[in-house]
Amino acid sequence: MHLIGKQDVDVFTGVLLNDSTGAMFAAGETVLFSPSAKYYLAYEQPDGQDGATIRLYDVKGGLLWKGFNRLLSADGKNIVADFESVSWTKDDKLIAEYEDRNNRHKVILTRDKEGNWGWRE
Repeated sequence: MHLIGKQDVDVFTGVLLNDSTGAMFAAGETVLFSPSAKYYLAYEQPDGQDGATIRLYDVKGGLLWKGFNRLLSADGKNIVADFESVSWTKDDKLIAEYEDRNNRHKVILTRDKEGNWGWRE
């Protein structure tokens, strides 16, 4: 795979090009593949937005989840904390770290029984 950066109107983003097949997939300006290469996380930066948008895709380019590079309140209106790092575990789980009042926290992006994605401790 090759990451090709592009500016799409007001969004700094990119596409992934599979050099074996010629297929192109949605991506971002930065892409992080899971250890098994079944998933990838893409960061893109809309012009004027405070912070990056992150998207979780399956390896075929199917969008699984979209959110911000931060933890939001339950109503989605307030920023609780900005993520200091987002990384994959060995078993393809996405973990984000943030600091709150000098305490470090980790949250995992998971899907509940109803199929809704969210950051959970």
